[in-house]
Amino acid sequence: MDNQVEGLDDYLKKLDMVQKKAPSRIMDELDKEAKTIVRSYRKMIKVNAQENPKKKRNHLRNGMKYTETEKKQGEYEKGIFNDSKKAPHYHLVEHGHKLVKGKRGRKGEPSQQRVIGQVKGKKYFFKTFKTLIPKIEKDREKLLEKAFKELS
Repeated sequence: MDNQVEGLDDYLKKLDMVQKKAPSRIMDELDKEAKTIVRSYRKMIKVNAQENPKKKRNHLRNGMKYTETEKKQGEYEKGIFNDSKKAPHYHLVEHGHKLVKGKRGRKGEPSQQRVIGQVKGKKYFFKTFKTLIPKIEKDREKLLEKAFKELS
């Protein structure tokens, strides 16, 4: 009976150690994944820009970043963001937009604009993320396996 209790104490110590290390390991893994996504996105944009040299997409490629932003006082949020100063039209390319022809009316005048079509979004970010899902899942499985190995 004493041997079982000693083994249980060792197991509980290992469990506490893994539990203390887990949050930082998970955050490190998420940081690594986000950087991989941004890197892959930039490569995809570069390839698309080379296919059609008339359309320059450097602003889209350079605008995507993985950064930490201040959410509230003292609270920070990490995430993948598009710098609106470098790529102010990112959302139009990514999600699509209406194609409008005509002049806008000045103050008090009616608008001469009319919608003549719709431009489909390119969905560069979505396509990049979709291709990386298997790799991300595999990396997360490795993280779990490493944690379970430490317990045994």
